[in-house]
Amino acid sequence: HRDLHSFPTRRSSDLRKIPGLPHVEVVHNFLRRDFVPGGNGAPRSPATYLHVSSLRPVKRPELLLAAFAQAREQTPEARLRIVTTGLGLERARELLGGYPHAEAVTVLDGGNEPALLSREYQGATAFVLTSRFESFGLVILEAMAHGLPVVAPAVGGIPEVLGEGWPF
Repeated sequence: HRDLHSFPTRRSSDLRKIPGLPHVEVVHNFLRRDFVPGGNGAPRSPATYLHVSSLRPVKRPELLLAAFAQAREQTPEARLRIVTTGLGLERARELLGGYPHAEAVTVLDGGNEPALLSREYQGATAFVLTSRFESFGLVILEAMAHGLPVVAPAVGGIPEVLGEGWPF
């Protein structure tokens, strides 16, 4: 039996290191220091739907645009804002080329400005995710932290993340 004080002390920064490997820091989206949940921003008017993804095929961006077209039939002033990656910007250009509601869609590169995503959540009316599969869905937690209603398919881990009261 050794006294607890006889163990070597380690700095808290050392606790995250794995011996023999270079230091790697993992930062989860909804735990970033620069992520501001909730916020004081008022939702945009008219209705503004937010989608955050890479726009890879598994994210089903075609379904997103088809659903938005239906929403525009009922609410012609509705807007769609997409926060994506650099490659997603290229994909968005392809998808929006002949899209009849392209003027109502704004596509943003979310990789260059850390506070951009928080501002987009704060200004949205609802969050829309159209993934074919989502094992956990951090963007759903981010949207919920901002008090947004979430529209998402019941696939993968999404129902578990959204809880028993979902869908509303």
